[in-house]
Amino acid sequence: MDVVTRFAPSPTGELHLGHAYSARIARQRAREAGGRFLLRIEDIDIRRSRREFEAAIREELHWLGDGWNFWACADCYAAFLDKQIKEQIAKLKTEVAQLEANPTDCSAMEHILHFIEVRVTSLKKLVANRENAR
Repeated sequence: MDVVTRFAPSPTGELHLGHAYSARIARQRAREAGGRFLLRIEDIDIRRSRREFEAAIREELHWLGDGWNFWACADCYAAFLDKQIKEQIAKLKTEVAQLEANPTDCSAMEHILHFIEVRVTSLKKLVANRENAR
C-alpha cells in the first residue's frame, strides 16, 4: 500500500510552530514508509486567502527542510473534480441511452445524471467566484 501524507495549511497568514510540527511529522511518516509527502494549499477561504501567504508557506517549508513530492490548491482540485465528473456524466449518458433503448425504467439513472450535472455547475461557479475574488 502506497503511503501518502499531507500538510494542508490555509494561506490566510504565516506559519506558526504548530504548522511546522505538523508538516514535520507528516513528512517523517511518509519517509519512514517510503511514501509521499504532499503540500496541499487549502485556499477555500476566499476572503482571507492571499497569494503572498501561499508563497510564504512554500518558502518557509523549504527553509525548514520539509521537501514535498507535490503541491496542489483548491482550484487545481476543482479542475480535477470537474474532469472526473464530466467523464462520469458521459458514462451515465451512455448508460441512460442504453436503458432507454430497452423497455426498462430508467428514472433512477436519470435522477443520478441530473444530480451530477448540478454538481458540475456548482463547481464551475465556485471556481469562477474564486477567480473573481482575487
